[in-house]
Amino acid sequence: MPSQNLLQVTGLQKSYSVPVLSDFTFELQAGEVHALVGSNGAGKSTFARILSGLTQADAGHIEFANRPYAPRSKREAEHAGIVMVMQELNVIGTLTVAENLFLSRLPRRAGFVRFGQLRKMAQEALARVGLEDLEPSTPARRLGVGQQQLVEIAGALAQNCRLLILDEPTAALTDPEIDRLFANIRRLQTEGVGVIYVSHRMDEIRRIANRVTVLRDGRRVGTHSASEVTPAGLVREMVGHDLPERKPGAERAAGGVAMRVSHLNAGDRVRDVSFEVHRGEILGLAGLIGAGRTETLRAIFGADRKDGGEIFVGDGDRPATIREPSDAVRAGIGMVPEDRKLDGLLLAQSIRVNTTLATLSRHVHGGGWLDFKAETRTTDSLRQRLGVRSLRPSKRCPNLVAATSKRS
Repeated sequence: MPSQNLLQVTGLQKSYSVPVLSDFTFELQAGEVHALVGSNGAGKSTFARILSGLTQADAGHIEFANRPYAPRSKREAEHAGIVMVMQELNVIGTLTVAENLFLSRLPRRAGFVRFGQLRKMAQEALARVGLEDLEPSTPARRLGVGQQQLVEIAGALAQNCRLLILDEPTAALTDPEIDRLFANIRRLQTEGVGVIYVSHRMDEIRRIANRVTVLRDGRRVGTHSASEVTPAGLVREMVGHDLPERKPGAERAAGGVAMRVSHLNAGDRVRDVSFEVHRGEILGLAGLIGAGRTETLRAIFGADRKDGGEIFVGDGDRPATIREPSDAVRAGIGMVPEDRKLDGLLLAQSIRVNTTLATLSRHVHGGGWLDFKAETRTTDSLRQRLGVRSLRPSKRCPNLVAATSKRS
């Protein structure tokens, strides 16, 4: 393992409505991949945001390359050589892929953007992550979440960084894309770049990391060699106790048909799709990025207009009429969208509004007025069931960490 110390963190503190980081210590060596693991709300993303200049620490000391480090902005962090790919995507949909890749460093001459050079730079960056067939002039809003994630990774890899922070980088990627990402990480290691890898995926951590640090409730509870620690040991440190042994479940016979899709067509990616799901069954949809998985579900839910085909709810012979999401909800279909931030949450509204919006009729007085106490009871029940870390149902959703928002 390399011996040159690149990053040293001591006594880091950060609080919002509750403490997020408490006396946190961490170190990273040049050429090392240091994984950071912990339950949702443990403080991983907050630490990454502090390093990348997006959040200011309340207290503590950071040294980067043997110099005091306290960035006041993302630009300042990148100037120092620290680049972050965030869990919460930051692609600007109105700009092209090429512009998103090099937004802060567009090639210019006499004040004008050199689009020919920009296109060449973008093609090289996209090829590193397996998107060589993606046209750089494509508006970013046309990309799915997986492709947007790869574009952000490509932009980070194209920078001259000394420390790369990857916050849940593989959440929307398939195995071939993950393999290519890991190949790029190993190349950076040979160049002496340090990598902080935030992930919940234990198999990935054992594949790519040199060391693993465990966070629990904002505190470091252990640092281990990745080759020596076991997944069970990491989970034990993450939650603070042994988990009960999981007993193999009895084979459960599938019930009747819950939904049947027949010859569904929608746009260019959903062509003649047919399948059925039975009650009590979990049916997986697999495929590479761009294969049409998301588009199929959006067409079923009425979020996108279908061009043909029929959707049957239950085992009846009469197809459901689903022209928009509200029709799907009335038919008993729910959907957690791929992009929770864009399609799943009203960010300007509170947790209470977001958790009860689809079921407002259950929280209405006889006179037609909303029963806020009933809404709050429902919200509290969901918060406890899903472990959402927030003190008040009235708290706005932008103040939640990304992982918590996804779970809610």
